[in-house]
Amino acid sequence: MRYNDANGYSVGTVDGVAGIGIATANANLGTVAGTISQANGIVAAGLALTGTGNFNLNHTGNDIGTLAANANGGNSLYHDATNFNIGAVDGVTGVRIGANNLTLSTSGSETHAAAGNNISALGLELLRTGGNYQLTDATNVITNIAGNTGVVNYTNNASLVVGTVGANTGL
Repeated sequence: MRYNDANGYSVGTVDGVAGIGIATANANLGTVAGTISQANGIVAAGLALTGTGNFNLNHTGNDIGTLAANANGGNSLYHDATNFNIGAVDGVTGVRIGANNLTLSTSGSETHAAAGNNISALGLELLRTGGNYQLTDATNVITNIAGNTGVVNYTNNASLVVGTVGANTGL
């Protein structure tokens, strides 16, 4: 399933169907400008985020297997109810959001699906009590990391500052 719009939009309810529920397929959401937000959850095998807008996907019902992004329009946030991987979805590999901050939130585990599925962002904020982040791809490139979570195992391919990202300072 692919949806791209010139402006921002919200994942909501259409004709009585709430959110996106394609557990065995991938979703590719894109925007040229504006913000993609949500009133309902996204359940999919994989989720690709593309374009130059912001992504604010913080619904507690989100449950995907793999996250990928090539979105450089602004800060982006993704929350998942369980476990997910950074990987390849619908031709998009890793999570690359340019000179913007990325916030990831999970109560489960978050890992890299395979080598080369890196994270590239200005800052990385890791959230959720009990979260287990195993982000050990040797090609990750971020400048600042911060968060309020459980376990963090992170590998970076450049200088890294444990600083302030979003509302959090330090780990």
